Amino acid sequence: MQEVLHEVMALVEQLESCALALDDKGTIVWASGSLIERYEHSGLCGHPFKLLFEAHEDHTVSRGHIRYECLTRNLTLAGRAFTVVVLHELQRLLSPESRQYTLNQILGAVDNGVIVSDYEGRIIYYNAALEQQEGLRAEDTVGKYIWDVYRYNDYKKSEHRTVFHSGIPIENCFRAHSHENNISHYLSYSTYPLIYKNTKLGVFSVCKNETGLRSLLTKTIDQKRKYMQNQPGIRTKKMYPNGTSYTFVDIVGTSSCTENLIREAQSIAFLDNNVLVIGETGTGKEVYVQSMHNLCKTDRPFIGVNCAAIPENLFESILFGSTKGAYTGAQDSPGLFEKAGEGTIFLDELNSMPHPLQSKLLRALQERSIRRVGGLDAIPLRCRFISAVNADPLQLIAGGALRQDLFYRIAAICLYIEPLRNRKEDMDALATEFIAKYNEHMDKRVEGLSEALKKRLYQHSWPGNVREFEHLIENMMVHSHADSTLLGLEDIPPYLLRTMDAADTTPPETPEGTLPGALASLERRMILESLRKTGWNVSRSARDLGIIRQSLLYRIKKLGIGKGDEIP
Repeated sequence: MQEVLHEVMALVEQLESCALALDDKGTIVWASGSLIERYEHSGLCGHPFKLLFEAHEDHTVSRGHIRYECLTRNLTLAGRAFTVVVLHELQRLLSPESRQYTLNQILGAVDNGVIVSDYEGRIIYYNAALEQQEGLRAEDTVGKYIWDVYRYNDYKKSEHRTVFHSGIPIENCFRAHSHENNISHYLSYSTYPLIYKNTKLGVFSVCKNETGLRSLLTKTIDQKRKYMQNQPGIRTKKMYPNGTSYTFVDIVGTSSCTENLIREAQSIAFLDNNVLVIGETGTGKEVYVQSMHNLCKTDRPFIGVNCAAIPENLFESILFGSTKGAYTGAQDSPGLFEKAGEGTIFLDELNSMPHPLQSKLLRALQERSIRRVGGLDAIPLRCRFISAVNADPLQLIAGGALRQDLFYRIAAICLYIEPLRNRKEDMDALATEFIAKYNEHMDKRVEGLSEALKKRLYQHSWPGNVREFEHLIENMMVHSHADSTLLGLEDIPPYLLRTMDAADTTPPETPEGTLPGALASLERRMILESLRKTGWNVSRSARDLGIIRQSLLYRIKKLGIGKGDEIP
């Protein structure tokens, strides 16, 4: 009898995974493998069904937290009555349908944006949080190719396709993929491949909107900076592990010009675009560049290079590296671009770089890869590129010191630092800071500047800018009496006073108009020339100019360029 019962129930188990057999007294005499495995700790066979499973009025039963739909059929074998019980689990979070529903509910409720594309590159999921972050709608994205939604000129530029083909995640990026009304939506995101049993299924990204956190961070930095300025003498020189010494807290100045410049630099810091810093010698260009790096890449290396200090014959190998045997004495050595890794490389006084090397730098920035001297392998360029010049770029281009095509590649964003003569409101804060610094070094008790000295300093043109100002304060502190509390005109060393007088009686050679105006004029002319050449095809013009289409549209709107405009 038992053998027959087992054969019959084995057939039932092939159709229903959760099944039981009860004898005429309601005792369990057989149980399917899945139920035995689930309840192996307490056992099933030999126990009354009603004792193990609680019955409910809706014809369901439950045991513990699991509820089942209960179906029964009577069965007679060799004159004996049995009852076959089939249990259907109602709480099926493990079933494909309920699992998909559960995941959709969870992903729809989280604050992070989530986007999923399939093996063809079509978007199959786009949650509500990402709608808010990017200004797009799920109904306009799901089912479409990802490169069409984000308007890439080439599907190969889609990071989802790159990750799909390579199988390598792209983590902790910060970039704008969507643009609304010429406003770019920048998100912090990571992109991962979906691979199941060695089969590529698709790609997904998790995106964070860090605008609020960035705003809080910059406000905290501003408050700390103002506190430091009100507490002169507490600032100490630091050397961070990434090779930097400055953050935005270290920038001294109270003028609206400096406040606006700091805000602009903080906004630029979160972008991966190439940046050109323009400022006269001594304005503190590297202070701003290091501060931008430390705002978002604190754990990444920073490498600063003064192009004017590198011998011309060593330039290429120092920047790009070398392979053994490339020239006499050459060894396998990584260049500074490689050493920068995913950090920042800063090329100061870029106009001092030889023209042939400017050409090679342009190619490296275009292809985002480099080759060592004598090497054949392309090495990906992963670092952020920031450069600086100490003169008007248009004059440098006109004089042949800077290639025009390189200028447009490195100047995706320009940060212009005003000379000290245009922000003399900062001089009081700077003087207070420098006096406190040298009081500690020289064991003096100077408290400030005399009115006569202030008047003379405000009249000076400061061709050496902040560096010259600090140099003057230091020399005056050396020449002042040990018990002096105010620095006066008599404390200026005679040779420095003669230098100041000579600079202030010689009219400075300034180009016609302002630098921002001249840059805008050149930008307008180049854009108009390209648009005319391409028949106002914005995509082709963007490629010609080396910028993305959205950036060109923004510049056209910003400069008010129209089809009827004449080329200046």
